[in-house]
Amino acid sequence: MTGTRVYAVTPYPAHPESATRSTRLRGHRVRELVCAYRPARDSEGRTISVPSLALDNPHAAAQIVAPLLADQLVETFAVACVSARNRLLAWHLVSRGTRASTPISIPDVFVPECVTPGTVSLLVVHNHPSGDPSPSADDVALTARLESAAAVLDFSLLDHLIVGEEQRYFSFRAAGLIGTTPAGR
Repeated sequence: MTGTRVYAVTPYPAHPESATRSTRLRGHRVRELVCAYRPARDSEGRTISVPSLALDNPHAAAQIVAPLLADQLVETFAVACVSARNRLLAWHLVSRGTRASTPISIPDVFVPECVTPGTVSLLVVHNHPSGDPSPSADDVALTARLESAAAVLDFSLLDHLIVGEEQRYFSFRAAGLIGTTPAGR
């Protein structure tokens, strides 16, 4: 298991005006966020392996990440952390919802990228349990918000894929709904 450590300094105590002279001299507490990585497993407990192909185009990306959501019976939203060479570094399930939708928090989408060393791009993907990968109006609006947030955080949004049944998928990049030149490239 590998991991990343992120440190944050927190003033001690939380309310300086309530501190006595002796507690003010203690300084700050350092908190540690430890992100550990473990192998992803399927519903039968077997380790999931994906090809180490570059995620250079929507078809290659769909072939690699679609099987990771294939057995999900509810809408599931995930993020792939991608290296400068477009290789998959980490896979994070962000949200699991119902058969019709899943709630997405923009900060939750970007936390994995911020703590995964070597991440320069992200690929977001979710499934449509109905089998039809056509995007909804909410999917289009979410993608626009994600692209704006990625630019602010200096990441590039490679694509947003919606996967359906029988290896069908929808690529926002291929449809021209995401810029054709990734930010920072």
